[in-house]
Amino acid sequence: MLLLYSTWSDNYIQDSSVRQANDLQWKVGPTNIIFEDKELEKTPLGDAIDSLMVRWAQLLSNVSSRSPVPAPSTIDHVKEVVEISMYHFRDSCLDVCSEFTKIDLQWQLDHPEEELKGLDDALIRQETLLARAHGILDRRCKEFFV
Repeated sequence: MLLLYSTWSDNYIQDSSVRQANDLQWKVGPTNIIFEDKELEKTPLGDAIDSLMVRWAQLLSNVSSRSPVPAPSTIDHVKEVVEISMYHFRDSCLDVCSEFTKIDLQWQLDHPEEELKGLDDALIRQETLLARAHGILDRRCKEFFV
């Protein structure tokens, strides 16, 4: 016999069992690292990002003003402080970029098959584009010279 309706409790039981299965998968899955209480291990990339955040906060604190703005001692002092903060922030940005570059290069060295696959795909794409260009040039030459 085919049931054409279901009750609220049947749906709730099915939904809760699906939710429990998803919760179990969520707890076991690799994405749960975000919610763990332990601290992540120190890495050069993490240190570079921490430094970037500190330098950004320092830059903002040096250039922001509050309502009772005290007069700076000299304009040269303000320029010097902001310039130093700006250089520190720029250096921190470059450190983060260099860490990402190191990670990318290390991944490419550890996974050469991915790089070869990418090169093969690029070759196929270039050959396809060359064939299309050849066809377009042939067609236009025939139209022009005929």
